[in-house]
Amino acid sequence: MTDEFDSDIQNQDDPYLLKIDLQNCRDQWHEHALKQGLEIARLRAEAEENKAVLDLCGNTERHLRDKAAGLFMEGEKKDGQIATLTAQLEQLYAPGEFECGKCGFVLTKLTMNMGSGTITTDNKNDTKCPNCDVIMWRVTWQSVAEKGMASIDELFEDNKNKSAQLDQAKELIRFPPSSLLDDRGWLERCNKFIRDTNNG
Repeated sequence: MTDEFDSDIQNQDDPYLLKIDLQNCRDQWHEHALKQGLEIARLRAEAEENKAVLDLCGNTERHLRDKAAGLFMEGEKKDGQIATLTAQLEQLYAPGEFECGKCGFVLTKLTMNMGSGTITTDNKNDTKCPNCDVIMWRVTWQSVAEKGMASIDELFEDNKNKSAQLDQAKELIRFPPSSLLDDRGWLERCNKFIRDTNNG
């Protein structure tokens, strides 16, 4: 730095001029020092600002990392809830049972595994009705139970009607009309019917 300003001192022999040159040189040094001080202050302020930005970035990164971890854990929790709901939903349906909503055709899809001796069901909801060529619906246990109850009611009514008819037939056999009493073959068939009915 000194060499830079020594070149400006032109009149080293003349004391007056030398004084002016030294004054100019000192002013230049002061101006240069002031500029350097301002530059240092600017750089320091910029460093502080950069440090604040870096701290902010670090805090933001930590915040985002924590948020991502929270979202990941929340996603895992929701995946578990979805799996639980799917399993519960699966329990609503009868395995391998499908029904056509258009014609009422019912299909049971079972696979017999000869090697292991097990039976597995195919529950994919892509089966088409062979009659209507539309996607069939899976059958719920509630639907199976309702159909079972309807069948039981129908069988019960049928059994009740047949019991009434049987009672009428037994009454007719025990007290036949006089026109049938002379038919020996009819009496033998009636007696056999009564014996079979009582034994059954």
